[in-house]
Amino acid sequence: MATKLDEWLPSDIGLTIGTGHFSGFTLMRMNRPRSTVLVNGQFACIGQGLITAIGATIATGKPMVLVDGDASTLMHLQEIDTAARYHLPLLVVVFNDTALGVEYFKLISLDFKPDLAVIPSGDLGQVARGFGCRGHLVRSMSELQSAVEDFVANPGPMLIDVRVSRTVPSIPTRRTDYGLDV
Repeated sequence: MATKLDEWLPSDIGLTIGTGHFSGFTLMRMNRPRSTVLVNGQFACIGQGLITAIGATIATGKPMVLVDGDASTLMHLQEIDTAARYHLPLLVVVFNDTALGVEYFKLISLDFKPDLAVIPSGDLGQVARGFGCRGHLVRSMSELQSAVEDFVANPGPMLIDVRVSRTVPSIPTRRTDYGLDV
């Protein structure tokens, strides 16, 4: 999914990567040279992606995409209102596994109850629309491609809630939690 996202987004659109389980996919799969690339990894703290991406979009004056997880995005979701109010050319792509991904896989590796890390969320695209942005809930690659193409054709505040399976750990998670080098 991150590979296709990287392919569909022109290289003149900057990239901000949040912190969390899905950053493992994004960091390894989104490698097209871009004018701006920001990676949030300070103290492994989730929740900083959206506010960083908003600041970067304002600072550069150019379109920006943020790729982040659902728990991270939920921490500052109200700031999507800032993107709408200032009509920022910001695309927020949320890889939504309805869980705290890192914690979910850590609990499995320790033989604890992984459901303790599940955090169901509603349609985040609908929430974005409520704030005045374009918003989509996507469940397929074709729906994702269509939404990304819409943003590329008309950069403006948009959030795409991409529902993904929580059954696939990222490569960094496989290495740190399961000792697998795959």
